[in-house]
Amino acid sequence: MTSDAELFADAIAGGPEAFALIVDRYQDAVFGVALARLRDFHRAEDVAQQVLVEAFERLGTLRDPSRLGAWLRSITIHHCIDHLRRRRDVTRIEDNMHPGGEGDPGEDLQRRELREAVLAAIARLSKAQRETTTLFYINGYSIAEVAGMQEVPVGTVKRRLHDAREKLKEEMLVMVEDVLKSEAPQDDLAQRVFEALSQRNGDEHEIMVGLRRLGAESAIGGFLKAAESPWPATRKHAVDLVGLFEAPEHREKIVDLLKRAMRDPSQMVRAGAMRAALERLGCSDERKRTEFVPLVVELLFDPAKAVRLRAAWHLQRRWAADVPMDKAARALLEEPNRAVRKVKEDLLQAVLDAQAPHAEPVIGAGRPDERLTKLRQELKSPSNSVRADAVPGLLYLPVDPQRKRREVVPLVVGMLKDRSRRVRWRAAYELCAWAADVPTGAVEKACRAEEHAGTRQMMERLLRKATQAQQTG
Repeated sequence: MTSDAELFADAIAGGPEAFALIVDRYQDAVFGVALARLRDFHRAEDVAQQVLVEAFERLGTLRDPSRLGAWLRSITIHHCIDHLRRRRDVTRIEDNMHPGGEGDPGEDLQRRELREAVLAAIARLSKAQRETTTLFYINGYSIAEVAGMQEVPVGTVKRRLHDAREKLKEEMLVMVEDVLKSEAPQDDLAQRVFEALSQRNGDEHEIMVGLRRLGAESAIGGFLKAAESPWPATRKHAVDLVGLFEAPEHREKIVDLLKRAMRDPSQMVRAGAMRAALERLGCSDERKRTEFVPLVVELLFDPAKAVRLRAAWHLQRRWAADVPMDKAARALLEEPNRAVRKVKEDLLQAVLDAQAPHAEPVIGAGRPDERLTKLRQELKSPSNSVRADAVPGLLYLPVDPQRKRREVVPLVVGMLKDRSRRVRWRAAYELCAWAADVPTGAVEKACRAEEHAGTRQMMERLLRKATQAQQTG
């Protein structure tokens, strides 16, 4: 049998299709842990899907692949705790012996009664016994596999199973096993997880095309609903895409969504909202300057270092002239993290360059020439992410516009031929703001060579803008 470490390595390299093998192995285990905690079949399956999607997104954070099962169990438990807190029914679920769940009115009465009887029986067990029993009977996981997921000795699992059998009569034990196996997630759960992962890893342009097919009203309603989701990953996904949604009639709703997202309890949502507001939202720079930049400046003091770093990075790229110098200096002085401090040094230097061009350089901060040299090097990085991030970094450098047209824009135009479609798409997207300075011949050639439909459409958009700008200019 393929080891967990091998499954992990394949999933890291192969994306959603390879991760489906992890789903096949552990979906019943995740469902079983959730069922033991929530004691509701429908809620447990919903939580299982969310756990597996989040696990894929966080897969790179797993340091010991041999702990894959235990790691998934830990994520599931945290999701269950959050679920119970949101519903404010911890006392009812944990202390009341009556099983939870509202039931489906259209469901077969006999089946529903059988399920409720099983839940009531499981409720008589302790939390540890419930989980162990559910894992052992739901899909034939061995005692050793259960022990590995729970990270307890094999003897502990055996004792829990023995105690559970003592509490459950033999007839009820057979019923528990039958119901758990019949109610375990079927193949459609794996398919739903795969579809969710595929969409989240898909090209943003393609996702936006699909949303627009629904019509503006339906799409914006979906964004607003997703932004209220209890799941941080869903809110982050909504924030990432809403900035690309070109719907002037819904601009105020989008602006309000992004402002609220900057105060979201999840750091990844706050970080995503900054990018969407400052880089993607199709409103005027003046409005961004007056409404969003002050919010991002306050995030320089955010409790999460990742948010502080992203705030400093976004501000120094384009908005340094609008950042109060005293706040940039205070943010640097109060910064405890070395890596974030370096980015805040760059920000303060950019603020000084923009607001006091003859000021002495900040110690450790780079002048525009130094940053240009560094970004040139990053364009040659083997990492797709580094190259993609270097593209807007170049175009937002605080250098003379003529010099930017002469030295920087040609560098980014060259990235239209990059080996990564993500980098090519990002280069085309960012160059739209510099369309008047982009040679149409280079874009036409890149369009003809582009095999990916979404990236080609972004290049065609750039070509239209460049042609129009140069004809009117």
